[in-house]
Parts: sequence; structure tokens; C-alpha cells
Amino acid sequence: MFVFLPFSHETDVVAFLVSSGANVNKQNSFGNTPLHRAVVNKYEDVVKVLLNSKENNNLQVNQGNNRGQTALYYACRYGQINIVELLLQQNGIDVNAVENKGFTALHLACQYGSKDVVELLLQQNGSDICAVTKQGHTPLHIASAHGRTEVVELLLQQNGIDANKVNEEGNTPLHLAVRKQQHDVVASMLAQDSVKLDIENNDKRTPLLEAVYAAHIGIVHKLTTCGANINAVDKDGNNCLHIAAEKQEFHSEKEHIPILDECCEELQLEGDRRLSGIVVGGYLASHGASLYHRNDEKVTPLDCIENQHLKEKLKTFLQSLCWWCQEKKATVTLHPCRHTICCQNCCSQMTFKQCPICRQHIRSKSGFVCPKPEEKAVQTVAESVECSKCKEKVESVGEYKITVIDFYKFYLHLKYIICVND
Repeated sequence: MFVFLPFSHETDVVAFLVSSGANVNKQNSFGNTPLHRAVVNKYEDVVKVLLNSKENNNLQVNQGNNRGQTALYYACRYGQINIVELLLQQNGIDVNAVENKGFTALHLACQYGSKDVVELLLQQNGSDICAVTKQGHTPLHIASAHGRTEVVELLLQQNGIDANKVNEEGNTPLHLAVRKQQHDVVASMLAQDSVKLDIENNDKRTPLLEAVYAAHIGIVHKLTTCGANINAVDKDGNNCLHIAAEKQEFHSEKEHIPILDECCEELQLEGDRRLSGIVVGGYLASHGASLYHRNDEKVTPLDCIENQHLKEKLKTFLQSLCWWCQEKKATVTLHPCRHTICCQNCCSQMTFKQCPICRQHIRSKSGFVCPKPEEKAVQTVAESVECSKCKEKVESVGEYKITVIDFYKFYLHLKYIICVND
């Protein structure tokens, strides 16, 4: 009968029963003790009475119920910082006690977002910041999946944290934040150098692929601008464009993305379709995603677009400026990947053997006329060069047919002129 007394919050009665030798570790049918019930009902005074009787009545502060859950577990679950502090002051308290599914008190504090409770637990000697549940979830996994941004930021500041630990499905905390569409958590994680962007889970999905699967353009944009691998593929060989092509519409544009407007206009679509799968596909392709990548079924993203008019419009839109000079249109296409990345002039000066976008070996080029051997070492220098210091023209340079060595000599001469005018 004593086990039900904490429901009534009769502190004096509890104190009398304790002093009379009542069994303070008595469990009900769920395995809960009076301490469990006092914590769950937030009876701080009753908790104090029970803890004060510890030495005389052999109170078991680490006693688990039928699910292995301790009083500390419940205190963290309900964010009761005063009771957590009382429990942590007890000799022998096991801060890393696990319940039947492998959750510790820290996991629960992270799940329910009590930053103050998390801080208290982390200050406790021996607190395991990388403890894993039976599914392989660390406290950081739990906080990330539940959108606890402040807790995530706190955990990432701790020594010994493994920001890239994977669970049984191969997911990192970043994967879970993306999958659960926790934009603010993703943003906080991407601000940390320790967080890796391109880890693949068991389905070979990177966080970027997960973001496209979730159709969350805000997170897609964050990952893309932070340098995530735009040409990652999943276990079926699909890249982000294959996935985007299957989506009717994306959502959650957290900040305005101008290129979506440009793509929508180029495709001659109504403004309300700026977040459609094909427009987002144009955005991804403009960042280097390949429209010609074949998945395991030999299907390219272009094959997924049934509207031939839109398909041609999209290809036209993606004829961007040369990656190198940023002045002329990119006209040289690399094969077999079919990335069009540079103009003829820049291509004649490049000796790369792999595509800079997808790293495929270059077998041939189209849209490029190879210069004659005797022209390869020839460069044309402008007839006048403006000195950045004195703003005067450096004449008498004229048009030279020079080798690389001659050009270097000219560079040294120009550097001398600039120094003289400094």
C-alpha cells in the first residue's frame, strides 16, 4: 500500500512510514518503486524524504522497473531539473544506466530537449556522450532526429563527441536530421567542420539524396551550397535528378533561391510551379548534377521527362558559362559523361583527363577543334596593360607570339613596373 502514497503528495505521511521501516524499494506490478512514482508525479518534497532515508533504509536509487527505467530516467524524461540534480548528488548513482531498449538518461534528455538537464548530465563524471541504443542511436542521433537544435549545438561542443557515428541503418545524425526535415538542426550541423557531408547509409544514400527524397528544397539548398557531392548515387544507381524527376513538388524554401525563378522562366512555366520537380532538377543540374547519368536500369534523368518540349528547354537552360573564364559560353562537351563545362579557348589550355564534375575518365570531346601543334605554345598578350597602382597604360607590349617561358619573363617585367609605381 505504501507504493501508492506518493500519489497523494502526503509528505508527512511518507516521512512517518519511512521512519517506521516501510519497504522503500517495494515495486508495483509495473516494477515502479515509490521513488519512481514520486518522480513521475513531480513530488520533489517526497523525493527528498525518500533520498534522505537512503542510508537507513537501503534505498536503491538505480532500481529499474519492468522496462529497466530508473528514477533518473523519468526525471530526465520530464525535464525535472531540480529532481535530476538531487538524484545526481547521490552516491552510487549510475548516470549511464540503460533501459531495455538501450536508452540512457542522456538519450531521454536529448529527445525531450531539456538543454539544462543535458548540461547537468554532461557535467557528471563518466557520463557517456557516445552511448548507443540497441538500434545504434547516440544522444546526438536522438537530438538531431527530434529537432533539438540547442541540444545538438551543445553536444557538438563536447570533447569526445563523434558527429559522424552511424546507427544500424548506416545513418549519421545528419542523415536523421535531414530525413526528419529538421532544417535548423541541419544548418547548425553544417556549420561544424567535424560533420561530414557525404557519408552513405546502408541504402547508399547521402544526406543530400535523403533531402531530395524528402522533397525539402531548403535543406537541399543548404547541403548543395556547403559542397555536398551533387553526383552521389543510391543503391539503385539513381542520382539526385532521378529522384527529383519523380517528385511532383518540393516544399519549405527557407530562403529565396533566384535560380528557381530563372529556370521556371526559361522552361516557360507558371510561377506557382517554381518548386516543381523539373525546376528543382534544373537547379540541381546547374550545380553539376548529370542529366545523362544512367542508373542500374540504364535510365537517365532526361529519360524520366516525358514532355519533349520541357526536356529541350531544360538542356538549353543548362548551357552555362565556362567554368574557368566565366565570360564565354561553355560549348565543349566531355564524353561519356556529357558535361558541358568550358569554352574552346579554355579547353585548349586544359590538360585534365577526368571530368571535374563527376570524375569520369574523358574519352573524347565534342564542340572543340584541336589547335595545331605549333599553335599550342602561342599566346596573345593585350597591346596594353593597365597598372593596378598608377592606373596608367603600360604600352609597348604589343602582340607577342610567346612560349610559357616568355610569358613568365613578361610577368616579371610587369611586376617590376607595378613595384616602381608603388
